[in-house]
Amino acid sequence: MKFYISHPPTRNNPLTYLASDVGSSATSLSVKNTVGFSVNDWVVIGKIGYENAEIVRITSITSPSTFGVTSTKFPHNVDTPVTLIGYDKVRIYKSTTGINGTYNLAATLDISIDNDVTYYETTASTSDYFKFRYYNSHALSEGDWSDAISGAGFTFYSKRTLIDRVLSLFGDSKRQFVSDDEVSDFLNEFLGIAQTELSVATKRFLLKYYDITLTTAKEYDLPADFLMEKAVKISYDNGSTFPNSLTLVSVDSMGQPVGSVVEAGYFIYNDGTTSKIVLSKQLSAGAILRVWYVPSVSILSAETDTLPYPFVNHSVMFVTYALAKCYLKDKNFEVYRALRDDAYGALKGFISYIKRLSSRHPQNVELVE
Repeated sequence: MKFYISHPPTRNNPLTYLASDVGSSATSLSVKNTVGFSVNDWVVIGKIGYENAEIVRITSITSPSTFGVTSTKFPHNVDTPVTLIGYDKVRIYKSTTGINGTYNLAATLDISIDNDVTYYETTASTSDYFKFRYYNSHALSEGDWSDAISGAGFTFYSKRTLIDRVLSLFGDSKRQFVSDDEVSDFLNEFLGIAQTELSVATKRFLLKYYDITLTTAKEYDLPADFLMEKAVKISYDNGSTFPNSLTLVSVDSMGQPVGSVVEAGYFIYNDGTTSKIVLSKQLSAGAILRVWYVPSVSILSAETDTLPYPFVNHSVMFVTYALAKCYLKDKNFEVYRALRDDAYGALKGFISYIKRLSSRHPQNVELVE
């Protein structure tokens, strides 16, 4: 298995430039300013991901224009950027006892700052899990834990892979113009659009259900991810059947159930914290109320998170939309509009496909007629 570990973020870190050429084995840098830097800071000399970029530690500062540093490996020209970076190494931890098991140190690597990422290759089983932490070898301190990564690696439709695909297509795999976090936002933006459009356009996709065992009360809490109900039904046989004739429907303006053969009416409200369902009358205690609902939009958070069903095999439209937003940031409006339209066209076609799929499988009865 091969891991691709992104470098520590430096986007908003202090930055200066060499004021003169520097040779290899140099222990002093003439820079254009020293503002924002401190003794024992690690700094990158050169552009991250480019040949001869390297990490050195500041050993002394003579204001306003000199750094003493640990010895350089490569020569660098005047005006080469010098950027603060918090760490010089990365530590890999491994768990053989599951995702929430004990993680033991497996390797400590130098950050490969002259490459796009730091690589780590090892033998792993699908039951193994890995995490990494950036490491400051002078202060002996570590950064935050990464998300857990399965020994099976990243899937084609995981967040990590989607981001890499977008930046590769945009020609910015070194993250010089667009950051991973920005691409993540673009992907999640389209995921929200796709989930909302699909749940509105179809009657049974992207639905969840929540069972409530009735008591003598009329008001009950709904799950935390509740967004909108699609159907509400009741069972008097411990959840074996939910007959249509007992469907609960919305009450009219007078508070009466709409329809002639309904068990009761209901309405839904949110008290600012929790969504609740309120019945128009008390029903039999012990009966089961089942609420089919559209859940709140989920997002890709961890790098191992994958596109949810039914989008897993249709990742291209997500990559296309995120790529469009990269071009929008670049102010290339023509390419942005073309890619955006491609993404929306693909989503429209995908929803049509899902609706046709429903009609071709009549055994999968729609929840709401």
